[in-house]
Amino acid sequence: MSIGDGTEPIADDEIVYRRVSESSGWFDPTRDLVAWEAFRPNAKDTNGISVWRAKHKSASTVAALNARPAHRYFVLSLHVANLRKLGVEIGPSPEDGGLGHASLRNLNTNEYGRRKNEIRELANRIAKLVERIEGPFGPFET
Repeated sequence: MSIGDGTEPIADDEIVYRRVSESSGWFDPTRDLVAWEAFRPNAKDTNGISVWRAKHKSASTVAALNARPAHRYFVLSLHVANLRKLGVEIGPSPEDGGLGHASLRNLNTNEYGRRKNEIRELANRIAKLVERIEGPFGPFET
């Protein structure tokens, strides 16, 4: 089976990764708790928040992508089928971040501005779906 060029549809059985910096505090390893803010859209997330497809990138590669010097990162793993059960729209977006990049499309800047409470609730539900956390990775050299 070919892994594709990154534009192929995302299958329900795929795993996607979300990277969070250790310094953000969005993952507390002492309590094994992921904060909803790990899935909150920021100003750059006009097409949705970024995730990477595990079939194209390893967790350690995702951690190193555009990493800031002297920072460490955790990588959160999510099953696509579980995201879709919550109503999350996920699609490939290699044009935004290279091979393996995908976007959680309804978690975007505009939606967050219009429907803040609903998006926060969705982000909180997604945080509870995280199945595995790898890391911390880094710090990385620039």
